[in-house]
Amino acid sequence: MDEEIKKLVFDLTCSFPELIFPLRLIEIHWEEKWDIPTVLAKTDGKKIFLSPELKKFPTSVQEGVILHEIFHILLAHIPRMKKRDPIIWNLASDAVVNKIVSEFINFYVKGMVTFRDLQEVNPTISEEDSVEIVYYKLTEKPFFLGWGRRERNQQRKILKSFDKLVPNPYLTKEDEYKAEVALENVIEGMKNRGKDPGILEEILILRRRKRRLPRKELGEILKRGMIVEDYSQELDIRRWHDWQTFGIFYPRPICSVKRPVIVVIDSSGSTSPWWKSFLEEVVAITRDKTDVYLIQIDAKIQDIKKITTVPKELKLKGGGGTDFKEFFEFEWLKKIRMTRRELRNSLIFFFTDLVAYGVPEICPKEIDRKKFYWVLINKVKIPWGKEIPWYELGREDYEDD
Repeated sequence: MDEEIKKLVFDLTCSFPELIFPLRLIEIHWEEKWDIPTVLAKTDGKKIFLSPELKKFPTSVQEGVILHEIFHILLAHIPRMKKRDPIIWNLASDAVVNKIVSEFINFYVKGMVTFRDLQEVNPTISEEDSVEIVYYKLTEKPFFLGWGRRERNQQRKILKSFDKLVPNPYLTKEDEYKAEVALENVIEGMKNRGKDPGILEEILILRRRKRRLPRKELGEILKRGMIVEDYSQELDIRRWHDWQTFGIFYPRPICSVKRPVIVVIDSSGSTSPWWKSFLEEVVAITRDKTDVYLIQIDAKIQDIKKITTVPKELKLKGGGGTDFKEFFEFEWLKKIRMTRRELRNSLIFFFTDLVAYGVPEICPKEIDRKKFYWVLINKVKIPWGKEIPWYELGREDYEDD
């Protein structure tokens, strides 16, 4: 790292200790050749490249520009752009980042995008909005701030230069984790200084949630659990010899065994319209790989059947009170010709808001609680087993994948 950059980094960490981790995490370089005179810095999502022109500016501006690029990286603005219009995305992300940087340093450079500029296009844009929401609001109206062809071409030239830096700007899982830790440090430091982290805290929550999206979690559980290796305890001569001679006993794999998947839907009406997307997800992942049973229950079991698809006309039966007692009595096993031993080996997903009678306080012996998942549409405490927070899908941000 260049001596001048080291001094800038040192000054920033002395003034704002919460920035120590991100400043050490991210590489910063001066560029010798710079073909975009109107831009003082750029990032590829992992490193920061500074223009030689930046040396002519005062220290406060240099620090502000470095912070600006650091927050672009911490907030993953390059990967989050996806297929959106890069010009509008760049303006939206700049406004968000400049608002955050203003909490640390007051600096201004000619042409710097602020929320006030964007509010001239759409007055509904708020400083509390995330980049996706700002972008969405900007695209509601024709482009843009009185810009002509010259300004648009200049922005295109700037953004085209970003593509030359790295062919794939998307972050690895390790990069994402480090950025998340850095973001935590920044938020904690801002709170300690009495500053409001605002959108930063919301972004951190979104990052954590997207790392364990309910759909992704469901897929991993099913793929990992619905087919398992069965091992025989039967001894052959060679294995008997090893056991007698060396005291080593090893099982012999025979075949892959399918675990049944049982989906229980609370049909009292409180789960609508969430249940269908969940059921479609399960059927899509398990199709032709294992048996899937659908049980509908409100105050009693309304329907129980084996399914291979989810028909469009499929509707919940019931709508009355909610009592799960009949399910946990397990008399329904006779209808699908399943033994209690097979039930204990099954993956069970119970889709509900858990506002119901008849839920045992302790896991019944017929069920393996490690294979029992409460799929929740509200944030509630589960009595036992594991949970999949399906309600989180209802609060996803604007996305146009």
